[in-house]
Amino acid sequence: MLPACNATDETQIDGSEPIPCLLPGASEYKMLCTIDRMITPDGAVLTARAPDGEFRRLLVVKDGRGVIAADGAEMVKVTPAGSDGIDVMAGDIVYRLPAKIAP
Repeated sequence: MLPACNATDETQIDGSEPIPCLLPGASEYKMLCTIDRMITPDGAVLTARAPDGEFRRLLVVKDGRGVIAADGAEMVKVTPAGSDGIDVMAGDIVYRLPAKIAP
């Protein structure tokens, strides 16, 4: 493989962190999912992973929405979750992410 094929401008800024998520058919959030954070040329990208290996890449935006789908393949729905988090519905999984909620 050519060295340029592996070149990337992405930098992982910390390891995987457990987060609560609501899986299909579940009635309550459980600490079964993880999130990784990376800095890319487009900004901070979060990779939310479900226990079955499914994952979503989310781009952190500063326009009040919180996050959007990083790859644009599927829209995500973001709603406030208390004063210190947001719920991000991606497909049939809801990830609860830590976030600062502006008044």
